[in-house]
Amino acid sequence: MIICCFYLIIGKMYIALEINCDHNPMKIPPHSYTQSPVEEVCFRFSYGMHAPVETIIPAPYPGWLVIREKIETVLESVSANKTMKSCMLRYTDVFALREGDIPHNLIYVAPKIPGSELFSASGTSLSEISMKGINHGSVIIIRFTQEKDRMILIFEALSDRKQEIWFDSVLQWFDFAREDIHLLFDLVVSDELKERLLI
Repeated sequence: MIICCFYLIIGKMYIALEINCDHNPMKIPPHSYTQSPVEEVCFRFSYGMHAPVETIIPAPYPGWLVIREKIETVLESVSANKTMKSCMLRYTDVFALREGDIPHNLIYVAPKIPGSELFSASGTSLSEISMKGINHGSVIIIRFTQEKDRMILIFEALSDRKQEIWFDSVLQWFDFAREDIHLLFDLVVSDELKERLLI
């Protein structure tokens, strides 16, 4: 049994979330929001000397099992390869802002997260935080920005480029990447924003 732990700082308090991360594509159940914030899902992998294979799934969000089937179908087309050089899974979530909203009060992206690195683009509202994921050597990046009347959160899982992934383990890598993103969404997005998704 694998126990994974995420840390987040809210104010001066540390919040730790532990979960059993044994492989099961739907061990962590999907969100049941009336309005999904997912604007786009993108997955990519590269192998051998070939150009990366990338697929984009636009809104409406079809759910992870549908996306997982698409990944599996694309993987079958390159099944002759024994290893993958890199994998990536990215979710782009968009939230409409209301009059009087203060964006930084609607998400819990702290200046520092234990074991992570923070990058903030000077002169802009874009912030980027990276941390370790469930997959060995993988990194999860959270990007936050505001564009006029909407707030954008991007969750991107990246594999360790120094370590190839055996073909039989690629689908499992994407399952764990989705779990990372799901858990971090729950930690980062405020209850107020989540409640809006239920209307």
